Amino acid sequence: MINELSILDDIFNDAYAAFPSVCAPCYSPDTDVLETKNDYLITMNLPGLSQKDVDISLKEGILTIASAPVEENEKKDKKENDDVVYLIRERRSTQFSRCFKLPRDTDSSAITAAFKNGVLEVKIPRKEAEQPKRIAISAA
Repeated sequence: MINELSILDDIFNDAYAAFPSVCAPCYSPDTDVLETKNDYLITMNLPGLSQKDVDISLKEGILTIASAPVEENEKKDKKENDDVVYLIRERRSTQFSRCFKLPRDTDSSAITAAFKNGVLEVKIPRKEAEQPKRIAISAA
């Protein structure tokens, strides 16, 4: 029997092959995906970012977590203060995008996200499993 999360696991473990045009970054934040009886939990380490830097979207059963490039903010800062010159620059912000195909038993209308201390947590509630239905056969 296939585990309900096998689809999510396959995409989680090989996200770039599954969605090459959507998710092909050179940086990928460390991520954990947990399954409980009532929900799935995606936890992602995003040090140096805030909730304003991260975008979460859901389209056709694919949850995408992405960041905007910080270069635009750096350009704005430089225009405001033209006398600043980097002598050494090792701290660069990198744009990323991660995609997760949600299993069928998720309740997409109740997804929540929280951001604290550089860690993003996305909670995806599970729906009650659909019970088999007997269909009566009528005599013709």
